[in-house]
Amino acid sequence: MGVGESGASGENAADEAQGSGRSTSVFTGDVASFATVQESIFELDAAALEAEENRFKWKPFFIGFLLIPILVGAAMGGLAGGSEFGANGYYYGWDDDLVAGDDVEIDGYTYHTWTAEYHLRIVPDPEEDEWFYTSINFRSDSQWIYCWLDIERASINIDDSGVSWREMNCSEDFRYRTQVSFEDDKFTYATESTKTPEQASVDGQKRVDWEFELLINLTPIILFLGYPAVMIGAFIKSRKELGIGMVVGIAPAFIAFWMTFGLMAMMYNNF
Repeated sequence: MGVGESGASGENAADEAQGSGRSTSVFTGDVASFATVQESIFELDAAALEAEENRFKWKPFFIGFLLIPILVGAAMGGLAGGSEFGANGYYYGWDDDLVAGDDVEIDGYTYHTWTAEYHLRIVPDPEEDEWFYTSINFRSDSQWIYCWLDIERASINIDDSGVSWREMNCSEDFRYRTQVSFEDDKFTYATESTKTPEQASVDGQKRVDWEFELLINLTPIILFLGYPAVMIGAFIKSRKELGIGMVVGIAPAFIAFWMTFGLMAMMYNNF
């Protein structure tokens, strides 16, 4: 062996010794094994996603069970109450606790006065299809005596203080003059009789805009048809929790409807 060869072999040996200190990464296996692992990961993800989708979601359930039914029920109750108790232009009120006032003199006759407040927006001067009616009732022995106002035919009298009074018609067996004056929702009844009136009432019909009348008649139909449509759509779009909530929420909807309707009846009847 020559000197050159021995030098070369020494360099190779040194390189091998130096190279043996490096860390190398070696991957073993085939493509099929990698594909199997990847499929397993996908299967785990799909299983987790399916479990998440199948988990019962409480938030949409309570939206369907409470929020939507209560809003729909209250809206329909309010619209029904409005239609029944005055939103169609009709108003009615009574007062069975009239307050005695000072005597007044009208055309030389002395009258005792009683005041009633109805807390209504009253139209005492009807026009076109509007109308207005008020009455006061007395009890005599075992029978009732009525005095009522025919607004279109009643004569107008002025007392000493300048207040306008309108004559009322009364039952045949009640021979005392009776008149009424009004300002806003405050009505003062004047009668020659010393009897205490049992009750006074007022009712009438005022004009309503056709847009408002259309709204109050059309909206309940939309809500009535829209509720089951949303409920069915929730099941079709796999939002079963919302749909189940709306099915169960029919009970809260009825409760909200009658509570709102009753509240409007109480407000209307001045309880």
